Amino acid sequence: RSLQVDEVIYQDKNGKHCPIKLAGALGPAEMQQARKVPRVCSKPHPMQIDGSVLEGGGQILRMSSAYAALFGTEVHISKIRAGRSKPGLAAQHLESLRLVRDVSGGSLSNDRIGATSVSFAPGQLKAGTFTADPGTAGAITLMV
Repeated sequence: RSLQVDEVIYQDKNGKHCPIKLAGALGPAEMQQARKVPRVCSKPHPMQIDGSVLEGGGQILRMSSAYAALFGTEVHISKIRAGRSKPGLAAQHLESLRLVRDVSGGSLSNDRIGATSVSFAPGQLKAGTFTADPGTAGAITLMV
């Protein structure tokens, strides 16, 4: 059995159905063109993510970057781990972001330990073998 998903459709606060093509469903040229044309249902600027919401830890980083890669949407994440005793990116968070960057062929700015904000622009998702080493006792399963 197999399943192919080319787009996700969500309903915005006004009840409008908004399709989002998944990055892997578009070829490189189509992806470039899609990024130039603002979507009716989304903002043309990077999506702003507040990293201090919910438990204010690494989960929002991992989920935001993974969804950004799937949807081909740029994100800026600020206030990373703001409520923690050591705010900012720890080694395992940084390595998780870099892994998503590599899988998506994207770019990541301000990617350093201790950074309290990062910007991620995904590229074309690609198959392959990827390695990541947080260099700490951080759980590798949280990076997948």
